[in-house]
Amino acid sequence: MNFSVEERLDKWNSEEANKYIAHNIFLVIYFIIGFVGNLVVLLVYKFRLTKENESKYFIPILAFVDLMACVIRSPFDLWKNLMPVKYTFLLACQIIWFFFDLFSFLSIFLLGLITFQRYLKVCRPFGSQLTLKPRRICLFVIFILSFSISAPFVMFDETLEIPNQSLNITGFICGANVIDSDSFLSFILYPAIVIIAVMMELVILNSLIAQRMFTVLRNENKRKAKSSTQNSTATFYDSNINESEGSTNDTLTNPGDDRTINHAKSTNQSNKPNLTNTREEKDHTSASRNFSLMIMVISIAFIISYIIQIAFLFSMVNDRYFWTKQTEAEASAFRFMDQLVTVNNIVNPFVYGFFDKKFRHAAKSLFC
Repeated sequence: MNFSVEERLDKWNSEEANKYIAHNIFLVIYFIIGFVGNLVVLLVYKFRLTKENESKYFIPILAFVDLMACVIRSPFDLWKNLMPVKYTFLLACQIIWFFFDLFSFLSIFLLGLITFQRYLKVCRPFGSQLTLKPRRICLFVIFILSFSISAPFVMFDETLEIPNQSLNITGFICGANVIDSDSFLSFILYPAIVIIAVMMELVILNSLIAQRMFTVLRNENKRKAKSSTQNSTATFYDSNINESEGSTNDTLTNPGDDRTINHAKSTNQSNKPNLTNTREEKDHTSASRNFSLMIMVISIAFIISYIIQIAFLFSMVNDRYFWTKQTEAEASAFRFMDQLVTVNNIVNPFVYGFFDKKFRHAAKSLFC
């Protein structure tokens, strides 16, 4: 029985699409988690943490960028998985990839900017800081950079032909048409250099921040140990003084007692604000340290996901048959690894919730 070209193409498409059923489930989960998580971050900073300090100025902006990346990438990948060899929508291929690249590079540069701002706060607290005007200028600059990197990629995005000799048909995929060394350099090396440069910045600055935090923590522990020793000695002398004062008060009763008692009360009351200030100072130090750790964890997640992505780019760019020649298990595994870039966009809200106690309480109050 002879099948038409369309029927053979449908059969081939169904066989290829079946390879990605497990991955499609992950895509739906990614989309839901990324959309809800980043939306919660935006709502919390809009309605609860409206008076946060400048250290967290870029956090809601990063959440918006990550939200857009999730909204664009996951449905697009799902669409491609359902039509693995029947994708003929050239304009959609170019537009969607452009916006995903734009928001991906915005996310990369924002993370670099947040880390640089944190470096200034922790390692250069008395130097120049990013005030409101410089922050806005930085946002404009990284948008221009992201746009200038993403726009040229449109020239490479095409619906590529995938011949199937056994079925005597030709399928189509949305991919990059890189046919010469110049195209390869433009499409791969340029963005790879940008990403690796940001990675190096994150590694260097976070290392300096970690070193500074370790130094401060070590000095703080030494100070606590010294203070504990002094307090023990002071407590010994105070107890002896109180015992002698107590025996004197038992035998002497005069108007001076009231004055002594009042003086003791006023001394105790004056100590209460000091205890409160000390507690607030400890909470502030702990929150600052947690925020630095939070940025480090986000940076590590970014580096891991993009190292794998760069490896995939080098593997696939000159092999348009990369996906069609994989087995079902291999295709699902490779798609999952390729999707780690999106995981980088959905993990941040969970990192905020784990390290930022104020954010955690604000998120709970938003829904309770």
